[in-house]
Amino acid sequence: ARIHYNLAVTLKAKGDVPGAEAAYREAIRLDPKNPRPRNNLGVILQERGDLDAALAYFEEAARLDPGNPARKQTADAVRKL
Repeated sequence: ARIHYNLAVTLKAKGDVPGAEAAYREAIRLDPKNPRPRNNLGVILQERGDLDAALAYFEEAARLDPGNPARKQTADAVRKL
Protein backbone atom coordinates (compact mmCIF):
# COMPACT_ATOMS: atom_id res chain seq x y z
CA ALA A 1 0.00 0.00 0.00
CA ARG A 2 2.82 2.39 0.85
CA ILE A 3 4.37 1.90 -2.59
CA HIS A 4 1.06 2.73 -4.29
CA TYR A 5 0.59 5.77 -2.08
CA ASN A 6 4.09 7.05 -2.88
CA LEU A 7 3.55 6.33 -6.57
CA ALA A 8 0.32 8.31 -6.48
CA VAL A 9 2.02 11.31 -4.87
CA THR A 10 4.74 11.22 -7.52
CA LEU A 11 2.30 10.83 -10.41
CA LYS A 12 0.15 13.72 -9.16
CA ALA A 13 3.22 15.94 -8.84
CA LYS A 14 4.14 15.10 -12.44
CA GLY A 15 0.63 15.94 -13.66
CA ASP A 16 -0.56 12.37 -14.25
CA VAL A 17 -3.85 12.78 -12.41
CA PRO A 18 -5.52 9.62 -13.82
CA GLY A 19 -2.48 7.57 -12.83
CA ALA A 20 -2.44 9.13 -9.37
CA GLU A 21 -6.14 8.43 -8.92
CA ALA A 22 -5.65 4.77 -9.85
CA ALA A 23 -2.68 4.42 -7.50
CA TYR A 24 -4.60 6.04 -4.60
CA ARG A 25 -7.52 3.67 -5.19
CA GLU A 26 -5.14 0.71 -5.09
CA ALA A 27 -3.52 2.03 -1.89
CA ILE A 28 -7.00 2.26 -0.33
CA ARG A 29 -7.83 -1.27 -1.45
CA LEU A 30 -4.61 -2.61 0.06
CA ASP A 31 -4.80 -0.62 3.31
CA PRO A 32 -8.41 0.42 3.90
CA LYS A 33 -7.67 1.86 7.35
CA ASN A 34 -5.12 4.41 6.14
CA PRO A 35 -6.71 7.88 5.89
CA ARG A 36 -3.96 9.50 3.79
CA PRO A 37 -4.80 8.03 0.37
CA ARG A 38 -8.49 8.70 1.00
CA ASN A 39 -7.76 12.33 1.77
CA ASN A 40 -5.55 12.77 -1.28
CA LEU A 41 -8.05 11.04 -3.55
CA GLY A 42 -10.63 13.45 -2.16
CA VAL A 43 -8.42 16.34 -3.28
CA ILE A 44 -8.26 14.95 -6.82
CA LEU A 45 -12.03 14.53 -6.91
CA GLN A 46 -12.58 18.02 -5.51
CA GLU A 47 -10.26 19.51 -8.14
CA ARG A 48 -12.27 17.67 -10.78
CA GLY A 49 -15.49 19.18 -9.39
CA ASP A 50 -16.92 15.91 -8.06
CA LEU A 51 -17.71 17.36 -4.64
CA ASP A 52 -20.04 14.57 -3.48
CA ALA A 53 -17.41 11.89 -4.07
CA ALA A 54 -14.68 14.11 -2.60
CA LEU A 55 -16.75 14.69 0.53
CA ALA A 56 -17.27 10.95 0.99
CA TYR A 57 -13.50 10.39 0.93
CA PHE A 58 -12.81 13.34 3.23
CA GLU A 59 -15.43 12.14 5.72
CA GLU A 60 -14.01 8.62 5.70
CA ALA A 61 -10.48 9.98 6.22
CA ALA A 62 -11.78 12.00 9.19
CA ARG A 63 -13.51 8.94 10.63
CA LEU A 64 -10.32 6.90 10.33
CA ASP A 65 -8.16 9.63 11.88
CA PRO A 66 -10.28 11.31 14.58
CA GLY A 67 -7.20 12.76 16.30
CA ASN A 68 -6.40 14.92 13.28
CA PRO A 69 -8.67 17.97 13.29
CA ALA A 70 -7.52 19.02 9.81
CA ARG A 71 -9.31 16.00 8.32
CA LYS A 72 -12.65 17.11 9.82
CA GLN A 73 -12.01 20.72 8.81
CA THR A 74 -11.45 19.63 5.21
CA ALA A 75 -14.74 17.73 5.15
CA ASP A 76 -16.55 20.68 6.75
CA ALA A 77 -15.12 23.09 4.16
CA VAL A 78 -16.28 20.92 1.25
CA ARG A 79 -19.76 20.66 2.77
CA LYS A 80 -19.99 24.45 2.53
CA LEU A 81 -19.18 24.55 -1.21
